[in-house]
Amino acid sequence: MTKPAEASLAAMLVRHFDALQNLCSDLEAIADALPASINVQASLGVAQNIMAIVKSAHEFEEQKIYPALHRFEQLNVAMNENIERLRFEHWADEDYAQEIYLALRDFILSQNRAKAETLSWMLRGFFEGMRRHIAFERVVILSVIAKSESSV
Repeated sequence: MTKPAEASLAAMLVRHFDALQNLCSDLEAIADALPASINVQASLGVAQNIMAIVKSAHEFEEQKIYPALHRFEQLNVAMNENIERLRFEHWADEDYAQEIYLALRDFILSQNRAKAETLSWMLRGFFEGMRRHIAFERVVILSVIAKSESSV
């Protein structure tokens, strides 16, 4: 019996990007629906999964992608600086994701509609920042990984 081929790092990275993009779309839908049309069950599901999705993507990048970048080629100073900046962004994103979880859960459970505008701004700040982060990683990190894998 043959062992199934392992997915490439680039393909796995794209899957994490897709999961994060879907999370951003879900958060945008919640922000757009505030305050009156919020789907409580769906929103609680998003709140409960936000940390797992963000943490999983970040751990994959830090444990697999960044070391691979160092193995594939000698990184220039700018790339090393980008990787360090991305690590710091991961910490900030994880803290923000935790705040989103708590704020969204509190909003849903308390039904305090007066906090809708604040929550909407929080959600938008998070998903817009996350989308910028993903866009940068797609252009810079994914292109280096895909190029390196194709030359191996």
